[in-house]
Parts: sequence; structure tokens; C-alpha cells
Amino acid sequence: MKASDDMRASAQAMLTFFTLGVGNYLGTLFTGYIWDTFKLADGSTVWWKFFLIPAVLCTVMAFVFLFFFKDDHKATEAELESV
Repeated sequence: MKASDDMRASAQAMLTFFTLGVGNYLGTLFTGYIWDTFKLADGSTVWWKFFLIPAVLCTVMAFVFLFFFKDDHKATEAELESV
């Protein structure tokens, strides 16, 4: 393992805080702004444009992860057998 158990637990807690805490709050604010932006005069919403923004953001982040994540750890035979 690269990190100790207590460090991994701290990283998991931080990830949870940012995802379920700060992420939900900012996502709610951002979603309201986007919804208002794509609302038409008759009150309907242009849904394909509304959902295009998170789809593009997810695609961009997937490519960022794909190109910049480096895992130099090579699993040993013992690690593979323990799984």
C-alpha cells in the first residue's frame, strides 16, 4: 500500500466532505443559475442545453483523469492472490 490506514481514512473523510458537503451546496447554486439561464419566456426549459453542461464537465474531467493520473505501483503476485 502507498498510504497508511489513518491517511487513507482521512482522505476518505475529506473526499466525503467535499462531495456531499461543499459539492452539494455549490451544485445547488450552480444548478439554479443554469436552470434560470435556459428557461424560456413561457416557463419551459431547454433541457438538452441544461444537461449538456454537466455532461461536458464530466467528459472533460474524465479526460483529465485519463491523461494525468499516474499509478507507478505494480501489484505483486501476493497482492493479486489476496484479492
